[in-house]
Amino acid sequence: MIEKMNNLLSKENSNLVSLHENNNYPIYFIIAQPRGASTLFQQLITSNLHIGYISNFLAKFYQAPAFGIELEKDIINKDYKSNYISSYGNTKGINEPHEWGWFWKEQLNLKDNEHYCKKQNFDNLKTNLNFIVNTKKLPLIIDNVYAMANILKFKDNFKNIRIINLTRDLYFICNSIINARISRYDNINHFYGHIPNNISVIQKIKNPIEQIVFQVKSIQDEIDLITTEFKNAQLTIDYEEIYNNSFEVVQKFKDFVKNSDSIELKEKEKHLPKLNYRNSSNLINNKYKDELDYFYKKYFGKRND
Repeated sequence: MIEKMNNLLSKENSNLVSLHENNNYPIYFIIAQPRGASTLFQQLITSNLHIGYISNFLAKFYQAPAFGIELEKDIINKDYKSNYISSYGNTKGINEPHEWGWFWKEQLNLKDNEHYCKKQNFDNLKTNLNFIVNTKKLPLIIDNVYAMANILKFKDNFKNIRIINLTRDLYFICNSIINARISRYDNINHFYGHIPNNISVIQKIKNPIEQIVFQVKSIQDEIDLITTEFKNAQLTIDYEEIYNNSFEVVQKFKDFVKNSDSIELKEKEKHLPKLNYRNSSNLINNKYKDELDYFYKKYFGKRND
């Protein structure tokens, strides 16, 4: 039913968004490793600041966001407070943020497990996102792996986009992917997370722990290219900052928006998460710890414990 609805509305949506050549408000793209707390960060920001984002409701209109936004006005709670619940990036509740993979795969012509697009024309992507920010009359925050994978290809199509570089101890990223492979698939050999551009090389690695570490190394190399390109248009936030003082992170983001775009985001009533510490040695999978230590040192060097 959702697919049929989108097919019926897509042509008229193209007509509605076609005039939005420029974005009057900035767009902030989250750049992060898998298991890098990007969903938590988006929930934190949207719960405490009035900012544009893709809700679970709007996400259903992946070929027709112009219609979704109009309907969303009377449905979404503008003062919503996140439940801070998510499972592998998926949230529950129409007000909660969505990664909007359907939209990005559609816009980038990605098939199956493809992450990197071959297209060169991003006019339709531009007008759809511009329509969203111009209609909401707010900056927009986006958390999507396909957007991250292709941001260097489409960035010049937009007038003002920024990145939020979320960092986390890469050792615990690797460990978290190990645990995710097991908890989600019950199979340490089942691939999980962002598929880097060199996936064919990664798939030739037989040891699953080495494969995970090299996956994280490959993604980090791509992130480093992105952050270099956006060196004057980025904010870096580490997981430890979110855990130690999440409201300070909200203020840090708010100040970044004000300093970079002269926009004073309105605050909501403070609503902070109760967090369990995810960089804890207690969460290291002892079955694979020795291998993780070995391969982490191989690709990243000695850790500073």
